[in-house]
Amino acid sequence: MALQYFRWDGADAWQWLERGALREGDTAAAASAAGGEPVGVVLAAPQVWVSAQTLPRLPAARLARAAMFALEDQLASDLDAVQVAVGKRRADGLTELAVIGRAQLDAALARLREAGLKVAGITPLAALLPVDAFTVLAEPDHLTARLGAQASLCGAPQQIGPLLEALAPPSLRWLQTPGGPPPPPGLGAQIIEVPAEQALCLAPTPASPDLLQGAYAPARPPGQWRPWRPAAVLAGLWLALLLAGGLLETARLGRQNAALRTAIGEEFTRLFPEEGRPVSLRAQAERRLKLLDRGARGGALPLLAVAARALPPGQILTALDYRDGALTLEFGLPDVAAVEALRTRLAAERAVKADLPMAVAEGGVVRTRLVLRPAPGASAVATQEEP
Repeated sequence: MALQYFRWDGADAWQWLERGALREGDTAAAASAAGGEPVGVVLAAPQVWVSAQTLPRLPAARLARAAMFALEDQLASDLDAVQVAVGKRRADGLTELAVIGRAQLDAALARLREAGLKVAGITPLAALLPVDAFTVLAEPDHLTARLGAQASLCGAPQQIGPLLEALAPPSLRWLQTPGGPPPPPGLGAQIIEVPAEQALCLAPTPASPDLLQGAYAPARPPGQWRPWRPAAVLAGLWLALLLAGGLLETARLGRQNAALRTAIGEEFTRLFPEEGRPVSLRAQAERRLKLLDRGARGGALPLLAVAARALPPGQILTALDYRDGALTLEFGLPDVAAVEALRTRLAAERAVKADLPMAVAEGGVVRTRLVLRPAPGASAVATQEEP
């Protein structure tokens, strides 16, 4: 019997298909619809994020550990405090990974068991989106964004939209469900209309990671393992033959990982010199995002929205900083005329005070620094142009 999948937002909103029709309800309604049968859960919650990495060919237990070390610089918590789920290796060599805090996963499983749901697997919704492009699934009051192989975002449109505008991806696939929000005007998105049950239509995909692995794997009856014993013996012999090659591959991966960490650290220090030596890149990046989040009350995100309107489309930033109510951006413009055009556009923004303290021609571009502050007496910075 095929496993039935339920979409869950991590709180109390569920969706499932019943005789081909989309149904919605709370946790109790979902448990009633499951009828005591094992179900698969498609999790659309900000607590879980996905990535794709190139990993060596190792046994499952060692592969999970290698995946944790590959993501070490992106983790804000200790390795023992997170669950890193490993999916299947894709045809392009990348392996899908999903990450969630163990405390959060424990709380979610306890709540589902209390409701009477028998969960056979939990797959992040972002992991079902294509890894080869920036893709957004726009559902009513919810956006799930897959940022290629690097990471994912999940949450309310008013939270995810400004982040997508700041990232300014060169191409964006926007999967639009009925009632879902449209893409921000500044993004050149390819809009594709999809049905309301798109999240359930995507599940399952062969490479998708299941969060219920390792210590969280569902228990199997003892009799189910008996047919696998001969295969396990053969697999053990095969793994013994490959052990030496695996050790050499692990050493090579360690050297490659060290070089990559150094390069990422140098780039982070170049963009954010005031952060000092990077210790935990994910934690420091989250601290930057928290500063921007607090800035939603003090002006950071609105100031960033003003900058997005004033800067040329596709402009690449070389540095960004927010402190003491001022947003500072550094970038390169093609010539002095572009600087003057930017100055003219900023002069039309009545709710901000804009300064261009630096515009230096160097290497064929004009290195420019822009400082934005809320204008004196302005209660908030406008988030869009007046008609």
